[in-house]
Amino acid sequence: MRATVLGALAAMMLALPASAQSLDGTYAGFIMCDAISTKYPKPLRGPFKMMISGGKVTYERQIFSPTGQPTGFFERGGGSINPSGTITLAGKAQVSDGGATTSYTGTIAGGVARLSGTQNWTKTGDRKCTIEAKLGP
Repeated sequence: MRATVLGALAAMMLALPASAQSLDGTYAGFIMCDAISTKYPKPLRGPFKMMISGGKVTYERQIFSPTGQPTGFFERGGGSINPSGTITLAGKAQVSDGGATTSYTGTIAGGVARLSGTQNWTKTGDRKCTIEAKLGP
């Protein structure tokens, strides 16, 4: 009887879905976006940081000048993540000559977040972006 109960408990533990694992933590990686205008003729590749805690997600990335220098401006936003790892984010950026609204969606699997979305800049137009960030220690 005891062996049967222990066997049943072991089977239940193995049957737990992977989504029962916590996705909380800090994810760091890169955002890559298409070139957007003659002012920003090169594609963007910059650092991206995302924090997850209790189903809530926040993120930020620094905005760089056309020559690659830090501007002191940031894109920031937040959203949600469901237990299966699907993420939905919305954010805003404000710079000296305009701003943007942003939206990204994606998933986390194996400690890696992969998202895609759009930045809608008021003065320079829209551009497609992808994000890849890994869970840190």
